[in-house]
Amino acid sequence: GQVAVTPPPERMRRWLQGFSWQGFSWKPITELDVEVLAWDAVQLIFSPSKVVEQLWLAACMQFALSSLFYGQRFVVRVFGWVFRRTRIGQEQGILAAMRRASSYGEWCSLAASYDRLAGNDIWRADPRSSFYDYGALRAKIAQLRRLSDPNTGNIFMLMFRLRGGIARHDFGLLNPGMFTRAKAGTKLVLEEYLETVTTALRRVAGRDFGEERNEQVAEEATALGQQQANSSIPLDARLAFFNEMRHAFGRSALLLSGGASLGFYHTGVIRALFQQGLLPRVFSGASAGSIVAAIVAVRTDAELADFISGEVKELNFFFPSEAEILRRDEILDTERLKSAIQVNVGDWTFQEAFDRTGRILNIVVAPVNRTDHPRLLNYLTAPHVLVWSAAACSSSVPAIFEASPLLVRNADGMVELESEQLYQDGSMDQDLPMAQLAELFNVNHFIVSQVNAHAAIFSLTATTTAIQWSNPAVALAACMVAFLKTQIRAWLNNIVTLITNTKSLPRNSLTRGLVQVFLQDYRGRDCDVTIFPWDEDSNILSAFLTSVRNPSLEDYHRMIEVAERRTWRHLGTIKAHCEVELCLEQCVQYLRRELERQQAASLQKATSSSSFRESMQATLPPKSLAPLDTQGSSVHAPSTRMGRVPSFFTSMSNTDLQSLGNQPFPQPRTSSKLLQTPSKSDRIPGSLVGYSGHAIVDQVQLRRTPSMATASSSTGDLAGEFDGSMAAFYYSGGGKKSSESLVGIGREVC
Repeated sequence: GQVAVTPPPERMRRWLQGFSWQGFSWKPITELDVEVLAWDAVQLIFSPSKVVEQLWLAACMQFALSSLFYGQRFVVRVFGWVFRRTRIGQEQGILAAMRRASSYGEWCSLAASYDRLAGNDIWRADPRSSFYDYGALRAKIAQLRRLSDPNTGNIFMLMFRLRGGIARHDFGLLNPGMFTRAKAGTKLVLEEYLETVTTALRRVAGRDFGEERNEQVAEEATALGQQQANSSIPLDARLAFFNEMRHAFGRSALLLSGGASLGFYHTGVIRALFQQGLLPRVFSGASAGSIVAAIVAVRTDAELADFISGEVKELNFFFPSEAEILRRDEILDTERLKSAIQVNVGDWTFQEAFDRTGRILNIVVAPVNRTDHPRLLNYLTAPHVLVWSAAACSSSVPAIFEASPLLVRNADGMVELESEQLYQDGSMDQDLPMAQLAELFNVNHFIVSQVNAHAAIFSLTATTTAIQWSNPAVALAACMVAFLKTQIRAWLNNIVTLITNTKSLPRNSLTRGLVQVFLQDYRGRDCDVTIFPWDEDSNILSAFLTSVRNPSLEDYHRMIEVAERRTWRHLGTIKAHCEVELCLEQCVQYLRRELERQQAASLQKATSSSSFRESMQATLPPKSLAPLDTQGSSVHAPSTRMGRVPSFFTSMSNTDLQSLGNQPFPQPRTSSKLLQTPSKSDRIPGSLVGYSGHAIVDQVQLRRTPSMATASSSTGDLAGEFDGSMAAFYYSGGGKKSSESLVGIGREVC
């Protein structure tokens, strides 16, 4: 008869009893039920029943937490409306006023009033916390203040301490617990620390960037700081210092998710960040988010101000009007989608958009085939692709819109297909391309604007974090739900990996489409900022219904205002995360302009004489030298922004490359004293060329003459030995001032 089903250890014991030291006994093996044994093995290895139980438990706990949160909020609001003179009533009155605030300043004032009423101001004033070492924090503040003192400070030692002692995650600044209790900000001691660091950085740069100071006072302070504090530090040395610090500190990126018509909420998030000067230069968009990101990335600051005010050329992106008849097999009109995107974005390529605005646009598209990986399009990976065509491909949801090819502009200015490959919606495969952005542009901090309706189901929403401080039991339950969801997603990923490895299939063959919707993350990491713009404007059901229709102009303006107010509560966190980064960027841009101005003055002084012009014309071959104007610069040189040419096809280097096949590369005359091999001091850090994460090692070589070297002697004795690296500046030993400064640093370190 059949063997009774027993636990695996017991069956294993009985199975092993059939073996003898002299040989096999096949009778116990033939008596086993193979199907039962196989199922028990599957349960032991994969535990599918446990995963189903965990999924059911996570769904129930998520429903219970959401019901508890919304139920508690409803009861508290009703109680506050009835008993308005109580503390709860006053708190609810302030919260209601915050939801109706017309400006961020008004919102901050109301947030401070709420914190005073709720006692959160006491928490902010208390410098102690379990998230950081208070003693080390106080010591750091005191050290930076002592070294940056205008009278008794040591600028060399300040640079030494700042270079390796500043990171974004210092003293719990990336811990979400520091920003979820008080509404007006975090601990006052942390705000004091950030202010001290930015003051020290401005001290090294030699300028105060405070908006309250007028230009005349700023220029006087700059001149005084350069004469007294930074006279011994070359301008290019300080630029290299900030360039290296900026690269080590990392940069932030704004990620705009998909979400069909809910993508219009992204505009309110961008308006809140832009008006407070917190808008990152790196953008990423998928599906509907790619449309908004494309509109923003091709606009200058002046043009962007008009867009975020509510001006839009076309709102009907996704769905045809009732009078239109579809002529293809797709459900919605793809040509109308493309036309609407092109009207709002224009005919810019990724390279042209970057050269025009300096913003780094990234758009995710997914190939129709099941072998290739999703592509992240930007000015590095797809410089000649038209932005509007990339946004149209990224918004083409399978079975809703037709897949489309990418369009490029060739060297002749004609638009043509990049290839025969078709691309579709990028949000379904990679809604948030965080790993690729980190690799390409040194991004280590993400601001996520998540408007996908299903993201509130697949990820733990931010509503439960609002009451973690007041109710530890709810916080524990929320963490358990997050743990279950993470574990279930990891199990699914491992199953997909097992199948693809066993059958030697590409991973995209299984994950492309609906499977990847369940596997990918829809939130940033715990140290990032994730915003759900529509969270208080509608629930999940209404969000799904809103995503399938085009908004009217009134709805569009309301969505912007709702998203902007929703973003205000996160601005304090974003400012704390990015304040040092923004200060480093300001210092780099200021020093770069100063260095350009200094070199332009030296060049103008050196080229003002007619003998120099005659020598230059006689030294270089005629074909390789463009005509010079009265200032000594090329008449036909393309216009630049931050040292970048508009595109490869209009650059002078391309013109020179075209002549390489016809004539040898022109060599300078060995007898000429005017053109010499560029020395180490002629190399300027890559930040001078333009602010892009990959351009740290780029160099610009300038031809200098003896007169130019004399004119630029104001940079200090170290200028002749500096090679563009702060390590060389500290430890090269070149120059009298360098040796003396290094001795002083060594003594203080010891």
